[in-house]
Amino acid sequence: MGCGGSKVPKLANYKEVVACLCDRRAEDADGKVDKDKAAKEVDELTGKYKAKDDDADWTMKRERMELRKWALKVVRREGWGEDGVKLVDKVLPDDVAELDMKVTKIPEFDELFGKASDPMNTCISLRSNLDEGSEALKEACEFGGKECKTIKDAIKNLKEEAKNVKFNVKANPDMTLDIDAPEADGPIANAIEAIKTFANCCANVIKECPALVTQVQELAEAAKEFPSKVIDAAKNAGLAPGDMMAAAKHTGTNSKSLTKLPEVIKQTAEQAKKSAEELKEAAMALGESPAE
Repeated sequence: MGCGGSKVPKLANYKEVVACLCDRRAEDADGKVDKDKAAKEVDELTGKYKAKDDDADWTMKRERMELRKWALKVVRREGWGEDGVKLVDKVLPDDVAELDMKVTKIPEFDELFGKASDPMNTCISLRSNLDEGSEALKEACEFGGKECKTIKDAIKNLKEEAKNVKFNVKANPDMTLDIDAPEADGPIANAIEAIKTFANCCANVIKECPALVTQVQELAEAAKEFPSKVIDAAKNAGLAPGDMMAAAKHTGTNSKSLTKLPEVIKQTAEQAKKSAEELKEAAMALGESPAE
């Protein structure tokens, strides 16, 4: 199974994702897995959550991220809470985690590389919030058992379910939404709240990302000469030959990661902007034909 060893396991399909999560949930304090307990939960969950393409070879990074979204959906629906999210992070980490800074044992290098952890973790959190918010919105709008594959599908489904509810929708300059529907209650009110929450999430990502990009670019600029100075710096730090080789390797890897990270953050902001615009367009349609 792909649970152990590598930081980004090459999981074969949806069922293996569930198996990895359930194995970790069935571990005792010593790390031993109760196989019977895990197998029982796997059977239960795979019966509830069918794979789209059970025989597909889900090994590419993009496809692993789709598996991550699906795993987060399982965790949310099963009510596993924050512990469940942590399990997903271990089994299928966000691809930003691959850019994590490695220890070089050169104090001045590690001090700078360590400063990248905060913007990196913030980016991971923002991306997770986007994924979870989008899935929560779609799930809240699955009235009548209709699966909502897109935000547009979700809002359309809500409008059909709430045809006797009058919506007043206002789009704000910061991409948040004000939705007033006094007659809404129960699941419809929950769906409205999910829409507003996701709009707030998108707005927050759009707001936070520019500063993160600037912060990381400044770190990358400061570290750009590290690879050419690493051997002298390692000698000054008193590193043994083996540690010097590792320091050189990790310095190069960290510098490349710092170069890549701004683009990842920009892509996250673009994803949020695209989702916010799609959500705004769909949500405004709620108020176009008020109930008579």
